[in-house]
Amino acid sequence: MVVYANHANFSKRGEQFNPSVKSRLCLWSKGGKGKVIINEKEFPLRSGDYLFLPWDFSIHYQPDPNNPFFLAGIHLIPEMDHLLDPPEHEFHVAHDPNEPLSDVLSRKDIPISGLNELIQYHLQPEDPLLLLSEAIVSHFQSPSRDAHQLRSLAKVLIYQLQHTRSLRSVPPKLRKLLQHLDDHLSDAISIGDLADILELSESQIRRIFRQWLQLSPLEYLTQKRIEKASILLTTSRHSIEQIAYEVGFDDPFYFSRVFKKIRGVSPSAHRHSTSFL
Repeated sequence: MVVYANHANFSKRGEQFNPSVKSRLCLWSKGGKGKVIINEKEFPLRSGDYLFLPWDFSIHYQPDPNNPFFLAGIHLIPEMDHLLDPPEHEFHVAHDPNEPLSDVLSRKDIPISGLNELIQYHLQPEDPLLLLSEAIVSHFQSPSRDAHQLRSLAKVLIYQLQHTRSLRSVPPKLRKLLQHLDDHLSDAISIGDLADILELSESQIRRIFRQWLQLSPLEYLTQKRIEKASILLTTSRHSIEQIAYEVGFDDPFYFSRVFKKIRGVSPSAHRHSTSFL
């Protein structure tokens, strides 16, 4: 669950030290310069740098005195028993071992595939992970936030973190191809088109996808289209028909069937349960 999310202007804060943060933290720089020291390891931060931190870390924020960084962060609790967690603690996180929430039994870490070590990226402004993270901060800061929506958004965020990490592990040529697919989800794309981009045969393209992603090109493309549709359903007021066209489906009824098959609910039910607009 997302228990806290904010933007932090360090031109007004100066240095800050948190000795024991009981959460997983997405932390990224929106501008300026500086460094953070995490568990005694130094990480310079400039605009676009994005970190995902493990559970129970110490962090020392050291903004550049002449051009202090402007940061954003999202605190996640991987496992949270809402029956044991008092409502007044719902949107808070412990930063110090002496704070009341530091050792509560209702909050704990669990292994998350591919995300159990500190992860560092440099993201472009249009990167889906960065756009999703900013949308979550905006929702958390809005008066309409609620726990159910924040639980759903936390799951989407974890999925996007895992997807971003998986992309970093594939060969550069395949990464280029996947980026092309991500940039052209609304276009009609054939395996022949992908083969032409990498100057390979269609059978080689199929083999590369199976080797690195355990998916066919069509399965990968369909998953990405449904992922984008899921985000659009919760972050825009576009009609389901419009969203179907935006993610490359010519038939909105077919889009709804595919969406329900993959997500387990219809597009309208997904929007109703997770939308924060």
